[in-house]
Order: sequence, then structure tokens, then C-alpha cells
Amino acid sequence: SISSVGTGGEDGISAKTSNVRRSNSGVSSSTKRSSANSANAGSSSGPPSSARSARGAIKPDRRGINVVPPDEVPRHDVTGDIYRAEVLKRAKARSCHMVREAVGRGEEVLTTVRNEVCHICHNRKELGLIFHCGKHAYCDSHCASRLSFRAGDYDSKNPTNIPVDFCPVCTLTCTCAKCTRRLEDVSRKMKIACQAQNCGPKDED
Repeated sequence: SISSVGTGGEDGISAKTSNVRRSNSGVSSSTKRSSANSANAGSSSGPPSSARSARGAIKPDRRGINVVPPDEVPRHDVTGDIYRAEVLKRAKARSCHMVREAVGRGEEVLTTVRNEVCHICHNRKELGLIFHCGKHAYCDSHCASRLSFRAGDYDSKNPTNIPVDFCPVCTLTCTCAKCTRRLEDVSRKMKIACQAQNCGPKDED
């Protein structure tokens, strides 16, 4: 190869070869930069304006949204696990109580939002719903598949008619991987506490 000739002691050839290599490299780099700039200029238009926002790109639901019947909504299987069942029971009762109190005060307990990130798919969606806690949101598609209603079903002008009276994330009824792991962790801690107090889960505070 050219480099092996240079290392053989012919310094003149090596030097000339090195100069040629550097020269070609310069041309190649400038050519690549020019091509890259041209490509970027051609694609600068990006996605259509309807899919962009100041908060980031909105991912559209390309498949149709179908509302799952209530009896087909995904749920945690707590068969034979008294600790998981008790954790879910307590968490949901507390969340429902907070929602009822808020409704009694005339407060809005749900918020229909646009351009918000969904807790489940982690995508920014056109339409979604923030639950009473104010921290967690489902997109329209996951409201339909996990809660059996559409995000737009909630009417803020009729705040007492609410499609869901708890936050599925706060109550750990959400069946996503993160909430499932959290449920397992809380249930395990309850079991350890019950064993230490020699009591059942319904007696443990």
C-alpha cells in the first residue's frame, strides 16, 4: 500500500503521498458538508404544522379508537393475593373519597387537555384527560381502551357527571408495567408489616 512505501524509507514519496491524501480529504470533507447542507435545506420544512406545537410533536392515532366494554377493561389479577387486593381497595377508596369531596365543593375533578403526554404510551397526543390528582393523564386512545370512555366524554359544564371518579395511576389500578411494579412493591411492604405485627392486611394501618 502507499503507507507501506512511506514506512520503507522513501521519505519523499511518503511526504508527497501525505500531501495528496490531505488535499483529497479536504475536498471530500467540503463536498460532504455541501451535500449535507443541501439535504437539510431540502428537508427543513419538517412535519406539517398540524403535527407540531411549541411543546413538541403530537403523535396522531393512526388506528381507529374503539371504546372497550367495561367488563373487558384490563385489570390486575389479585386472585389468591390478599395483600394486592387490600392495597388496591384502600387506594381506590381514598381516591374516590377525595373526588366526592371535590365534587361537593363544586370543583372540576377532571381536565380535558390537548398536547399532553400520556402516562401509558408516553406520547404527546392531540386529546387527553388529566385526572383529579392533577399529575397523571391518559390520551384519548387509552381512556377508551383502559377506562371504557373517550376523553371528550367529560363535560366540564356538568362536573357531577364524571366518567371516572379516581386516578388509575394513584390507585395503582393502571396495568402499565410501571404501576404493576409499584403495586408489587407496596403489597410486599404490607405483607412484611403484617408478618411483623402478626395480623392480617385488613388490620394493618
